Amino acid sequence: MKAGITLLTLLLLLAPLPSSAASSPAAPATITISIPDNMATVSALDADGNPTGMVVEFWRLWGEKTGHQVQFRLNSMPRSIADVRDGRADIHGILFYSEERARELDFSAPFFSVPVTLFYRSNGLAG
Repeated sequence: MKAGITLLTLLLLLAPLPSSAASSPAAPATITISIPDNMATVSALDADGNPTGMVVEFWRLWGEKTGHQVQFRLNSMPRSIADVRDGRADIHGILFYSEERARELDFSAPFFSVPVTLFYRSNGLAG
Protein backbone atom coordinates (compact mmCIF):
# COMPACT_ATOMS: atom_id res chain seq x y z
CA MET A 1 0.00 0.00 0.00
CA LYS A 2 1.37 3.39 -0.86
CA ALA A 3 2.14 5.54 2.15
CA GLY A 4 1.44 8.95 0.62
CA ILE A 5 -1.90 10.65 0.35
CA THR A 6 -2.92 11.91 -3.06
CA LEU A 7 -3.01 15.69 -2.95
CA LEU A 8 -6.12 15.87 -5.09
CA THR A 9 -7.98 13.44 -2.86
CA LEU A 10 -6.88 15.34 0.22
CA LEU A 11 -7.98 18.65 -1.25
CA LEU A 12 -11.40 17.21 -2.05
CA LEU A 13 -11.78 15.66 1.39
CA LEU A 14 -10.72 18.85 3.13
CA ALA A 15 -12.76 21.25 1.03
CA PRO A 16 -14.95 23.68 2.99
CA LEU A 17 -17.92 22.04 4.66
CA PRO A 18 -21.52 23.12 4.00
CA SER A 19 -22.52 26.17 6.03
CA SER A 20 -24.53 24.16 8.59
CA ALA A 21 -21.50 21.99 9.41
CA ALA A 22 -19.06 24.89 9.21
CA SER A 23 -20.88 26.69 12.02
CA SER A 24 -20.03 23.95 14.53
CA PRO A 25 -17.52 24.94 17.22
CA ALA A 26 -15.06 22.16 16.31
CA ALA A 27 -11.52 23.38 15.68
CA PRO A 28 -10.30 23.18 12.08
CA ALA A 29 -8.12 20.24 11.15
CA THR A 30 -4.38 20.90 11.09
CA ILE A 31 -2.59 19.80 7.95
CA THR A 32 1.17 19.30 8.08
CA ILE A 33 2.97 20.22 4.87
CA SER A 34 6.50 18.95 4.28
CA ILE A 35 8.72 21.00 1.97
CA PRO A 36 12.43 21.36 1.24
CA ASP A 37 14.25 24.01 3.27
CA ASN A 38 16.81 25.11 0.71
CA MET A 39 14.96 26.25 -2.40
CA ALA A 40 15.30 30.05 -2.14
CA THR A 41 12.14 31.92 -3.24
CA VAL A 42 10.26 28.59 -3.39
CA SER A 43 10.66 27.33 0.18
CA ALA A 44 13.23 28.17 2.83
CA LEU A 45 13.66 29.29 6.40
CA ASP A 46 14.12 33.02 6.97
CA ALA A 47 16.71 34.53 9.34
CA ASP A 48 14.37 33.90 12.29
CA GLY A 49 13.75 30.25 11.35
CA ASN A 50 10.25 30.83 9.96
CA PRO A 51 9.04 29.16 6.75
CA THR A 52 8.97 31.49 3.77
CA GLY A 53 8.65 31.33 0.00
CA MET A 54 6.13 30.88 -2.78
CA VAL A 55 5.10 27.36 -1.76
CA VAL A 56 4.61 28.43 1.86
CA GLU A 57 2.39 31.32 0.74
CA PHE A 58 0.39 29.00 -1.55
CA TRP A 59 -0.37 26.57 1.29
CA ARG A 60 -1.17 29.39 3.74
CA LEU A 61 -3.71 30.76 1.25
CA TRP A 62 -5.14 27.27 0.76
CA GLY A 63 -5.55 27.00 4.54
CA GLU A 64 -7.33 30.35 4.70
CA LYS A 65 -9.68 29.41 1.85
CA THR A 66 -10.53 25.97 3.25
CA GLY A 67 -10.58 26.91 6.94
CA HIS A 68 -7.77 24.53 7.89
CA GLN A 69 -4.75 25.24 10.01
CA VAL A 70 -1.51 24.65 8.13
CA GLN A 71 1.82 23.87 9.73
CA PHE A 72 5.11 23.30 7.96
CA ARG A 73 8.01 20.87 8.30
CA LEU A 74 11.05 22.12 6.40
CA ASN A 75 13.92 19.70 5.92
CA SER A 76 16.30 18.50 3.23
CA MET A 77 14.58 17.07 0.16
CA PRO A 78 15.21 13.43 1.19
CA ARG A 79 13.98 14.11 4.73
CA SER A 80 10.92 16.03 3.52
CA ILE A 81 9.91 13.04 1.38
CA ALA A 82 10.53 10.67 4.30
CA ASP A 83 8.32 12.87 6.50
CA VAL A 84 5.34 12.12 4.24
CA ARG A 85 6.23 8.47 3.68
CA ASP A 86 6.63 7.87 7.43
CA GLY A 87 3.53 9.83 8.52
CA ARG A 88 5.17 12.91 10.09
CA ALA A 89 3.54 15.08 7.41
CA ASP A 90 0.27 14.81 5.52
CA ILE A 91 1.36 16.31 2.20
CA HIS A 92 4.58 17.12 0.39
CA GLY A 93 4.05 20.70 -0.73
CA ILE A 94 6.08 20.62 -3.94
CA LEU A 95 7.51 17.50 -5.50
CA PHE A 96 8.27 16.49 -9.06
CA TYR A 97 7.00 13.09 -10.16
CA SER A 98 9.41 10.22 -10.64
CA GLU A 99 8.78 6.50 -10.92
CA GLU A 100 10.97 5.89 -7.88
CA ARG A 101 8.94 8.32 -5.76
CA ALA A 102 5.67 6.89 -7.10
CA ARG A 103 6.58 3.52 -5.57
CA GLU A 104 6.23 5.12 -2.11
CA LEU A 105 3.88 8.09 -2.62
CA ASP A 106 0.66 8.88 -4.44
CA PHE A 107 0.67 11.88 -6.78
CA SER A 108 -2.17 14.16 -7.79
CA ALA A 109 -2.53 15.75 -11.18
CA PRO A 110 -0.12 18.69 -11.45
CA PHE A 111 -1.51 21.88 -9.95
CA PHE A 112 1.45 24.14 -10.67
CA SER A 113 3.70 24.47 -13.70
CA VAL A 114 7.38 25.35 -13.45
CA PRO A 115 9.05 26.27 -16.75
CA VAL A 116 12.71 25.31 -16.57
CA THR A 117 15.42 26.52 -18.94
CA LEU A 118 19.15 26.04 -19.29
CA PHE A 119 21.59 28.93 -19.28
CA TYR A 120 25.02 28.79 -20.86
CA ARG A 121 27.74 31.14 -22.09
CA SER A 122 26.81 32.99 -25.27
CA ASN A 123 30.12 31.95 -26.90
CA GLY A 124 29.23 28.26 -26.58
CA LEU A 125 30.00 25.39 -24.26
CA ALA A 126 33.51 24.44 -23.28
CA GLY A 127 35.01 21.19 -24.56
